[in-house]
Amino acid sequence: MTIALQLEHVGEPLVSQMLKTSKQARQTLLARDLATAEEVCCELPLSEWNARQFDGAHRIDVAILDRTQLKCEAVELKLGHARMTSGAFNIRFLSGTSSSHGNRRVKGSMVSILERLSTDSSNQPIEARSNGRRYIVQRNWTLVIRKRVFEKWQQATTPQLSRSCRIVLFEDVVESYRGEKTFNKLVSELIRGDYYQEWLCS
Repeated sequence: MTIALQLEHVGEPLVSQMLKTSKQARQTLLARDLATAEEVCCELPLSEWNARQFDGAHRIDVAILDRTQLKCEAVELKLGHARMTSGAFNIRFLSGTSSSHGNRRVKGSMVSILERLSTDSSNQPIEARSNGRRYIVQRNWTLVIRKRVFEKWQQATTPQLSRSCRIVLFEDVVESYRGEKTFNKLVSELIRGDYYQEWLCS
């Protein structure tokens, strides 16, 4: 039996590793190289926004941390094709944020959070945390999508994203990572493991 491993299942560590190991991938995705004080990590939890906390699902897919200035640049990955038309994207990801748990927690998608789509806290900084330190999430962020999705957006209308969002095609990042053979080698390295021990015996 063949296990259907989807790109969405490994997107975060895959993009993170491409950024760590390829200057060309960094130029394509970030439009710059990494500074010496910067570090790439994935699944970085958010900490606070306007005195409200985030839940465990609110994480930056790929984060570039500046450990000197305590700033964080966010990269959000949407690597599927289903329900990614412009209209569906607006409904799923750009409906804004609200509060829950007696006004103590933030409720909403990561895209809405990165776009600061809130009526009462849009001017307040968003914080992320790593190893006991807090980082200010920068307003400019990057959205990585598939080429086919972007082409459909161009044929219709683009989602209501702000100028703070830079759209990058996943296929362009892969090609800048020296193409098929290098990419396949990286994927095989990432998914290598003893799944019997990992899934059944842990």
